[in-house]
Amino acid sequence: WRVMTHDGRLGDRISHLFMLALNRPAALEEAQRVEEFYREMLARFEAGPRRAWEVSGPVGLFESERRAELAAWTMVCRSILNLDEMITRS
Repeated sequence: WRVMTHDGRLGDRISHLFMLALNRPAALEEAQRVEEFYREMLARFEAGPRRAWEVSGPVGLFESERRAELAAWTMVCRSILNLDEMITRS
């Protein structure tokens, strides 16, 4: 929820996510792809509120009308955390 509650526009939140997770700014193409993915996920969860609840779980931090937003950010954060550069490989 740190990304979701970060002040600023969507692009600012994406930059904040990259700094938190990868300790570097997002390249322009990366930021654009993440923004596109976020918008896709948000549309999907707004169309299916039950799916949004399944992804985000019973988190009481946000009112129910922001559940789709929380679920979309959950999916974006999961994708960033699954990047090769985030995962230590031996």
